[in-house]
Amino acid sequence: MKSFFKFFALLFLVAFFNANATLAQTPAQNKAACSAFYDAFNARDLNKIKALCANDFMDHALPPGMAEQTGLSGYPLLELFVKGMFAGFSDIKVTPIRFVAQDDFVMVYLTMGGTNTGEFAGMPATGKSFMVYDVDIVRFDKTGKAAEHWAVQDGSAMMAQLGIQMPMGKN
Repeated sequence: MKSFFKFFALLFLVAFFNANATLAQTPAQNKAACSAFYDAFNARDLNKIKALCANDFMDHALPPGMAEQTGLSGYPLLELFVKGMFAGFSDIKVTPIRFVAQDDFVMVYLTMGGTNTGEFAGMPATGKSFMVYDVDIVRFDKTGKAAEHWAVQDGSAMMAQLGIQMPMGKN
């Protein structure tokens, strides 16, 4: 009988520690990770950005068709886009204004701005600056890495500030 209780106690401890190892990060930890991402972005630290993102990271805010055109997915696709932003906007900066976190999601109200000093998305440099407001939503996985990203941004305001006219699409 004594060995049965020892076995049960050991089984309980193993189950307890395994369960705690798979718990999601707290909302505060996710907010801190999100803030660290923006700090790494502003520092142009691609190694830190990679460390904060899951390998299968899904960015729902990338330009339509980018994955198909490049044949990339996950973090490599995000890295290509970020490198393009750094090349096109030498002084690009993200400034978080407000973080709101619940469960595995963090919503961030922020500004993003910079000067278009290089080619970006096939468009030549304009030498003009932009500043837009943005709302980012990031979902974190159970390991505390960014797994998904959505953004609401007025891209037409950005293009207007840069002096770029977008062709009218067909409906």
